[in-house]
Amino acid sequence: MRRRLIPALVYPVLIGIPVVSHVPAAYGTSAGAPATTDGWPACLANELPSEVVARFSDTSYRQLMLGDGIAQTSPEALYRVSAAAASRGEGYKALHFARLLTRVAPTNAAAWRNRAILAEKLGLADEAAASGAKAENPEAAPAPGPSVLPGRSFAVRTASVADYSAFANLMADDSAAALGAPVLLTVNDHASGLRIPTEEEIEQRGHPFAQAQPLKIIDVPNNAVVVKESSPMSKKIDFASIATGVLAVAGAGYALDQGASLALDTTQLVMTLSDAAGESFKKAANTPSKFSGGSVVVTKTDDGGKWIEEKRKPQTTGEVDVVGLPMPVLWASGGSNRGTVTVELSYNAVLKEDPTPPSVLASNAAEPARVSKKMTDIKVQAPRIETLCAGSRCWTGSANEFMLRGEDLAALLGDASKHAETLAKIDAARLEEAFAADPGSIAITQGRRADAFEPIRRRVVAFDDKGSCYAWNVAPDQWVGGMPPPKKKR
Repeated sequence: MRRRLIPALVYPVLIGIPVVSHVPAAYGTSAGAPATTDGWPACLANELPSEVVARFSDTSYRQLMLGDGIAQTSPEALYRVSAAAASRGEGYKALHFARLLTRVAPTNAAAWRNRAILAEKLGLADEAAASGAKAENPEAAPAPGPSVLPGRSFAVRTASVADYSAFANLMADDSAAALGAPVLLTVNDHASGLRIPTEEEIEQRGHPFAQAQPLKIIDVPNNAVVVKESSPMSKKIDFASIATGVLAVAGAGYALDQGASLALDTTQLVMTLSDAAGESFKKAANTPSKFSGGSVVVTKTDDGGKWIEEKRKPQTTGEVDVVGLPMPVLWASGGSNRGTVTVELSYNAVLKEDPTPPSVLASNAAEPARVSKKMTDIKVQAPRIETLCAGSRCWTGSANEFMLRGEDLAALLGDASKHAETLAKIDAARLEEAFAADPGSIAITQGRRADAFEPIRRRVVAFDDKGSCYAWNVAPDQWVGGMPPPKKKR
């Protein structure tokens, strides 16, 4: 049974903000990490879609969409965008800009009062109370702590793609602030459920199997976690000698209900399925697999706000199928004013017939080199760029590109015709139309190919400090992991 989400609330128009002097301040990197928008190697242009490269070739546009450009605008402009978002019921977007406003106008009582109202509407009682106290005494009251954290239950759903993008920015900022450094957030690939094949499909493929459904953006907020350690699966060389897999995997994390954040082992997972689907999944889990091993240690907050750790293991569900892979959510990682997030790439495959090996392209190379050996713990910078899909059509860009509309740019920049024209090329309005018709239709993974049984792999591009670029497919033996957050001093 899927968990029922509370609909997005209608927000009151915010109270007016008195004119204050503009004091620009960086936002979203409480740990002091610098914004990263420049210095990308030339080879990145070979790995990103050409239209994305064209948009971000404009330095001022890139600073706005992948840097701290928004935080450099006036308090009046930030207020106008926040108020417009609130009037549309986009509470997370309204709060994001309300936070920006209190950072550039920290002594403005009205700004803090608006922030308190917005946080309360979203069920963020701790932030609402602290913001209310700041409204009463802006000079002396302590600032609100991080509140949009992984593991927390968010009852109010995102009202649009723009609202989801703002939510991702909020979680990126708060996770970094709470843990003391920018971190990578992931979601189990099957958080939106499992696809159980028909008997005809099983007969066509020659063995039982099960796959993750496309990961919907509405299932990201309540299922996100921070990656601390990860080790991808390995391909077995002697496939003929593989023993039948074990069904129950201790410590495996599963979250199937829409909007829920659960930790189920495989036996409990089967219990959530119908009898027929459960039996089919058992057969898939016991089908000899080409993969073995793999684990990820994640951390998230519990109901009391305490950070807890979980060790999760993927589950084989067919000859080459696996569920339980950590799917990176780059928009919710790093920080809202950062162009990149630091991640670790690992590749465990050793077989020459691997159909989708990662590739490495040096800035001075003409063709990318396919990786043919194990590569582990490669520290790289991944641009905070993601792809959202509605059916077979996909859109690629940064969180800010999908969060901002043309009218927002006009409010923030005045004469924003140049950037508004660039932003319009994304055609995000079509994506918003799809979300309005069915919020569950927008996903960050595409699922299986139309003409094959294999899923379309999520692709991540990144670069290292030597100027080499990486194209990585999130697969059983190719993982994108996070840098461990710093240990807190006692």
